Amino acid sequence: MAIFAVDHDGMFTLAPEAFSTLVKTLREQGHVVHLVTMRFSSEGVDLIEKYACLFDSIIFTNRQAKAPFLEAMGVHAHVWFEDTPRAIEESAEEVWGWATPEGVTHVPDHSEVRQYKLTPGVREKNRLLEKIHNQLLGHPLDIPVEEIRREISEVLPSIQDKLIKFTSCDLSK
Repeated sequence: MAIFAVDHDGMFTLAPEAFSTLVKTLREQGHVVHLVTMRFSSEGVDLIEKYACLFDSIIFTNRQAKAPFLEAMGVHAHVWFEDTPRAIEESAEEVWGWATPEGVTHVPDHSEVRQYKLTPGVREKNRLLEKIHNQLLGHPLDIPVEEIRREISEVLPSIQDKLIKFTSCDLSK
């Protein structure tokens, strides 16, 4: 089992039907899938109404960096679907140089394809991008599968009481 984190604005919204199918399939196979957004919870009523039954939980990071926010909850995502990779390790203010106040959401414009280059500075700051970079170059992952499985088995009991679980959902929809 793996833990997946899916960004909403700019990622899930690019292909909601495809992502919905992927999320259902992953959950049916026993994986955990969280919708993770930099929005404040007060800005996410529509997300909860639409996707509460699709995801294991919806996590609002309040413009904070996503991975540290999740890790503070005891959650370590193994796979990220994120249109702005820097948002995994950096806050909105660090990524864009500013952050909108609560109640004002900023959705990136993806009408033009953006290319993220892995410079040495980014590699040092973002271990996830480094792993992806190594995979693309054909290098093996630096974490053995057994270690990932051990980490999952240690982390799961500690997060179950901290996440909102949507137990009355019918995944066949």
